[in-house]
Order: sequence, then structure tokens, then C-alpha cells
Amino acid sequence: MGMDYTSSTFIGIDIDSTQFPSDNMHPSNVAFLTCNLTHGIPFPPETFDFVHMSMMCCALTESQWFQLIKEMVRVLKPGGWIELLEGDPWFKNYGKIGKLLTETCINVNIHKMIPKFINSIEELIDLQYIDAEYPLGDWGGCLGKFVSLSNKEYDGLLCDYVKEANENRSTGLYHRYFARKIRINNSY
Repeated sequence: MGMDYTSSTFIGIDIDSTQFPSDNMHPSNVAFLTCNLTHGIPFPPETFDFVHMSMMCCALTESQWFQLIKEMVRVLKPGGWIELLEGDPWFKNYGKIGKLLTETCINVNIHKMIPKFINSIEELIDLQYIDAEYPLGDWGGCLGKFVSLSNKEYDGLLCDYVKEANENRSTGLYHRYFARKIRINNSY
């Protein structure tokens, strides 16, 4: 996106900087910041036109989710949009290993709570929702390979999981939520 939208600035935030590309591997309008989002987003109010968060179902408690969405709204300019993307962990055609991995996640149904969180914040309007199916495993090309990887603690298990996902031609479902911020009484 940084190469396609050169007049925009993009900031990626993660608690683990080891996955950030080196400075020479991204455009100059793209930056990365190491930050624990449960402590807040380190930017002043109304900084961003668009705030995107994805694949955090296993990282946050329900109350942390709600607080973080409110924090996203705080740093969003009026008229700006938030987007939340979460996968549905109940994959189609997964086997025993996929079931085990799914059952070890926390907040496996957080995607069902996101509309409630968004609708409870009066500054957010125009909630939109899109579902999209995605492949798991090598059979789905580069997206399937990316989605089937996980943290180091699952490395041994994932080798068999990838094999299983390919054999079963497993798929998952993404849930995308969009909402627009309006100004209400200049308060946050």
C-alpha cells in the first residue's frame, strides 16, 4: 500500500518487532512501531484517517478488545474509518490437529462480539460487514501458506497441520467489519 499510495503514511504496530521488515525493504512512507496495544495507542487523538487491526483473536481478552476499539476510535479523525479483520477459527474440512489448534485459541468467537463493541460506541456509524472464505495450506497458494503458520509453540504441530489442511482442502472464513467515526460533542 505504501508504494501504491505514496502521499499517505502507513504505520504498523506490533508487540514483536522481529517480524518487521528491515528499513531497506519498505517504502519511506511506511514505518513500524513496537508497542503493547493493551497500554494504549501512542498517538494523539484524531491522528489517523484509517485504522486497521487484524488477527488478534488469540491476543486479547474480551475487555481488552472493547478498550482497544475505543482507543482506535480515539486516534481516528472524524470521518475516518476503522476496519477489524478476524478469522473464524471453525474451519471447514479440518481434521484432528486443526480441531486441537482451534480449541487452544482464546476468544474463538470474538468475531461475533465485534458488532456489539462497535455499536456500543456512539461515535461509530455505518457499520458494514463482509465475510470472505480463504484457503488453509499450500493448496491455496501464498495466502494459504501464510494463514497456516502460527507461533513457535505450535511449530511441531503445524507441520502435521499443514499436511492435514492440504489433504482435506481446508478453508476458513474472514470476518471484516468497517465503521466510520463522527464527531460527538468534542469528547473522547
